[in-house]
Amino acid sequence: MMADIIFPESSQPGRKPGEGAGRLINARCVVDRSLKWWEVCPGLTAFAATGYSGFRGGIEVSGQLYAAVGEKVVKVSTGGVVTVLTGALSGSDPVTFAANNAATPDLVAVCEAGTFSVSSSAVTSFADPDLPAVQSCASLDGYLCFNTGSGNIWATDLNAVTVDALSLARAESSPDGLIRLTSAGRLLYAWGASVCEIWSNAGLSPFPLQRAESLKIGLMSRWAIAGFGAGWDGPQIFVASDGTVRALEGYQSRIVSTADVEASIAAVVVKTDLRASVYVAKGHPIWVLSGPSFTWEFDLKTGLWNERKSFGLTKWRGVGGVYFNGRWYVGDSESQSLLLVDPSANDEAGATFSAVIESAPIKDFPRRIVCHSAYFDFTNGQGVVTGLTSEIVSPTVAIEYSHDGGATWVQHSSNVKIGAAGEYSRTIRLNRFGMATHHGMRFRLTISAPVHRQFRGGRCEIEARAAA
Repeated sequence: MMADIIFPESSQPGRKPGEGAGRLINARCVVDRSLKWWEVCPGLTAFAATGYSGFRGGIEVSGQLYAAVGEKVVKVSTGGVVTVLTGALSGSDPVTFAANNAATPDLVAVCEAGTFSVSSSAVTSFADPDLPAVQSCASLDGYLCFNTGSGNIWATDLNAVTVDALSLARAESSPDGLIRLTSAGRLLYAWGASVCEIWSNAGLSPFPLQRAESLKIGLMSRWAIAGFGAGWDGPQIFVASDGTVRALEGYQSRIVSTADVEASIAAVVVKTDLRASVYVAKGHPIWVLSGPSFTWEFDLKTGLWNERKSFGLTKWRGVGGVYFNGRWYVGDSESQSLLLVDPSANDEAGATFSAVIESAPIKDFPRRIVCHSAYFDFTNGQGVVTGLTSEIVSPTVAIEYSHDGGATWVQHSSNVKIGAAGEYSRTIRLNRFGMATHHGMRFRLTISAPVHRQFRGGRCEIEARAAA
């Protein structure tokens, strides 16, 4: 009989063989009303060569992108022209930036080396001695705000970099102090390890803010939150102190993580190694979480998860996410460049990357399944008429199968042609996949050709046999 091959909407690799329900690496499921398909994640295009390695954060101010790379701050024009500012931000830790609403905005940066003022030409130490050593910065309604680890929140004067010695308040409901400040809309969020206090601008003096609410959930680590900057109209999403990923909706948080995502988070030994960021591509707001050996992406439009891996790596090479000149840019762990997140690019700054789609098992437990043939529905005819490699001219897909729940995989064919330019009617059919164990039959599709890649599902001809 014919049966649908079930490919996952969210990546669910499982932790042990036989537990997985399908996997998506560099591919995501798109659901549009009654239609569903799988497409490759956006590529990356080189935008600006900074001359320094190690992207640490960035912000757009007055039509210029300011980015911390290595121990320098660079200013980048809309045309990709890079100016290196004098002065330095020592270290390699991430940097938080904030700017006020002055006619010429005041830009500040905070990292482990201290608090700094950033002009269009230089990085200098923050001048006001009333501000102590702080951990992060954020802006709210023209005020520059800072936090200390002990739980104090400081604010500058309106649209200025002067700090009144009494312009501070304490996050009283956070017994373990504060980790990070963020701001979204008209609210300031003061994150502790077990509590988040929410503050609003009340126009008070000398400290302008007042506490509005307190959430009984904290932030797992300082860099495990994103979704509060320019260009993003979705909620803040963060790794909570309980190891779940949550979306902040009003004064409530909603868990959006899956068991596999939570298992990846739990396996990270040093939680400050977690890095969250965001970007938007083809109308899909994407929240990204990278650890030392993984990258997960959450699509807010569909509510689905997929994995990312760049060539030769166990995670995505993109670092951070900055909205600039109407587009999204990331740093690059593999070069000194800033990269454009580019849905029209089929590679990552010239490096190919493979899209991997693994099916859930087809099974009739406890009986075993024999698969006589399988059909796969790709968009055909997307090869390039002339190209540097045969894969561009005549793209192929590698097809593997597993009889034992994904513990081992057997390659059926490494180069099944899916259609050179104009070959729109090609049918992809393979025969003789053998008999599976009680775990059922699974399929893995890998396509590396840097061309348009879209997949719409598959069917197979199966026969049930007696249980072993």
